[in-house]
Amino acid sequence: MSARPGLLSQKDFSNNSELLNNQTAAPRFQDNLSNSPEHKFITAWPSSGWTNDVISAIYLIYMASLMDRIPIIPPFTPSHVGSIGEVGPLEFGDVFDVPRLANELGMHILEWHEVKHPSLAVHMTEGGVRSEVENIGCWSTWASSPFSNGQPRHSEAPGLYNLDISYTPVPDSFTLSEGYKKGQYYLSLWSLVSLAYRGTREWAYGLQSPKTLPLASGTGERIAPDEKLLCFDLLYYIGLANEEEWWKDYAPYWPKIGVHLHWTPRLLELAEGYLRRHFKVKNGETIPPFISVHVRRADFAGWCPSNMNSEACFASTGDYAKRVQEVQTLLRAQSIPIDARAVLVTSDERDPEWWEEISELGPGWTWVDHGTEKTVEKYGKWYPVVLDAVFQSLGAGFVGTDRSTMSLLSQLRVESWHNGIGALVRWGSPNADAH
Repeated sequence: MSARPGLLSQKDFSNNSELLNNQTAAPRFQDNLSNSPEHKFITAWPSSGWTNDVISAIYLIYMASLMDRIPIIPPFTPSHVGSIGEVGPLEFGDVFDVPRLANELGMHILEWHEVKHPSLAVHMTEGGVRSEVENIGCWSTWASSPFSNGQPRHSEAPGLYNLDISYTPVPDSFTLSEGYKKGQYYLSLWSLVSLAYRGTREWAYGLQSPKTLPLASGTGERIAPDEKLLCFDLLYYIGLANEEEWWKDYAPYWPKIGVHLHWTPRLLELAEGYLRRHFKVKNGETIPPFISVHVRRADFAGWCPSNMNSEACFASTGDYAKRVQEVQTLLRAQSIPIDARAVLVTSDERDPEWWEEISELGPGWTWVDHGTEKTVEKYGKWYPVVLDAVFQSLGAGFVGTDRSTMSLLSQLRVESWHNGIGALVRWGSPNADAH
């Protein structure tokens, strides 16, 4: 069913027809997923903001590879960019090149829209397709956390596919400290993987079944977690040995999975078109090398000490300029020097005075104005943040914001895909990035 990455295989893992009885989406996923005993599946839902949901999808694929199951990846649902009714979902495969990913990993990868008709499709076709309500049992990683009030993590994704879910909380011993550290909500990835196997699953359900929550629809019915489709409410707060492992040098998630998660050709072409206009480069000509910068500010104010104003807490524009100069110097010192004079800034900051400070750093410091480009009007509310991520990944060097997962992924992309140089600016107190 799978092959190790790097091994030559004649099989096209992007062809998922053998996994679906209908060969295409159906009104019910339970009728559509292959009945073959060798085909078992795993899924989980998004609910943590776009970049963190990308990380959760990488966890999902990594776990699937460990247990020899086929991941079914949900669409992204909006959090920072608006409501689900206003913005709608964004398909994973509209952003990432899933056929390339499947073939590079040597494993099948499904998306929910391939398996079952979403309720939106019923409306769009005026009833031309059907999407039936289905009951399913899933595991909740969130219900035992100190922030959950005993409830599973809410996600808009199950409702999009008419899934009525009964959740069973995973055992308390599944935390990284095996239940010993009070209030810990990071779970052991290996413990969650063990639920793919009958003995552990039966033990865990036997222990936890008194805590199983009724179906969301309110019928009162409780359902055991599904065996064919292993599903979780949330896969973000997990690790092999430690919390926040993406910042550790040993973490396998990027080198094993994430590095293969390339942008779709269409999205890459769209982003390059923006950059050609921005840098005034004709079609067919090379985009000049630049340093991409990501400054995360707006919602990070909540992490600042209560007795400190946000400007003292956040890094200054000068701190970013210093890091950019250092990256530029390192790029020029390479055996094949790169002279990346242009600096392209992306940020969630809305204050025009702050952007004026950026422009004062020099004529090379610029940004793509999505308002002027009419990005939302042309492509929808998802696309400013998605295009910014692509812009960041295309830099010869990258400077980001410490503790931002968006910056972390962009740094990894620049370093892995372009052999570039990345740096993160520290913040949280005055002169936090002094070095």
